[in-house]
Parts: sequence; structure tokens; C-alpha cells
Amino acid sequence: MNLIKTSVNSVVFSILLVAGMAQSAYAGLIGVKSIEITNGAGGSYVQIREIEAFNTSLTNVAASSNGGVATATSNWQGYVPANAIDGNLSSNYYSGSPTGILTITFAAVQELDLFKIFSRMNCCTERNIFNLSFLNGGGDVLASLTDLDLSSTHYAEVTFATVSEQPIATVPEPSILAMFGVGLLGLGLARRRRKGQVSL
Repeated sequence: MNLIKTSVNSVVFSILLVAGMAQSAYAGLIGVKSIEITNGAGGSYVQIREIEAFNTSLTNVAASSNGGVATATSNWQGYVPANAIDGNLSSNYYSGSPTGILTITFAAVQELDLFKIFSRMNCCTERNIFNLSFLNGGGDVLASLTDLDLSSTHYAEVTFATVSEQPIATVPEPSILAMFGVGLLGLGLARRRRKGQVSL
């Protein structure tokens, strides 16, 4: 009787284990078309050395060489928005007004995996606090960060990795069904034996 009970428990556990299996699915921030950057220090100027945004293929889609376009509401002297995505950490973008907005637009809608921002290092570190908004093609905010403080680090990475459990549609193997059937038969026999009604 203990052998039958152990077998039934093992079969039931195996079926629950197979039915409960799931695989992990990976996704970044889906549907991003542009990024808006403003200053989070109470309306100070925006100053950026470089912006990088990597899709799940690890392509820097913000780079001008990959079709990224930088625009701004203003800029100071020769520190134009294109400097923020030119791949050169020595060139900078500076806004020309305290309410300046730097917008990076991708050539196509992207699934972002990683975002990097490099702030100015040689002056005015109190301005190195940023608000970031990740927008879809319609201008809706998909994700945002406020008051990202780079005044001492001058650099930050934001990772958009989400892991979700996706159930696997499994079909039980015939041997598992047979073992389950034998287990149920054994359970029935054990119950009858307990009542003294076994007839073989």
C-alpha cells in the first residue's frame, strides 16, 4: 500500500511540475520613438556631453550616424543639439535658456535596452540634474525619471530589462498519462483493500 501511495504522489507531483513550468521572456522598453531631456535643478540650463540609447540589438539608435536626430528649444553659441549624439565626449550641447528641452528622435520606433547619459564635467555641476522622458510615436510618456543627479558622477546608465513569466503550452506525453492512469488505478485498489473489498 505504501508503494502505491508513493507512486501516486510521484505521478501527481510530476504532472504538477510539468504543468507549472514557464519560460522567461526578455523585453526592453517597447515602442520608444524619442527622448526628452530637461534640467531637474529648478529650471537651470541643460548641458550634455553625450546621449546613447541602445536597442535590444545593441545598436546606439540615438547616434546621428544611425539616424538619430537631436533638436532643442534653444542652444548657447556653437553648442548645438547635434553635439549630444555625435559620438564625441569632447563636444557638448548647452541650452540657451533655463527652460531648454533637448529631444533625441530615433529613425524608427525602438525597443530600448540601455540608455546612457554623460553630463558636462568642466563647469557648473549644479546643472547636471536631469529629467528624462521616453516617448512613443504619439508623444505619450512610456517611462520617465526625475531629478537624475549626475553632479558628482557625470554619467548614468538606465537599463530597461523586464522579465516576465510566459507559460509554456505543453502536451502531456503518453507515458505520463499512462503513469497517471496506473496511479489512479492503484489508488482505487488501495481504497478498496482498506475496505476489505478486493476481488482480483
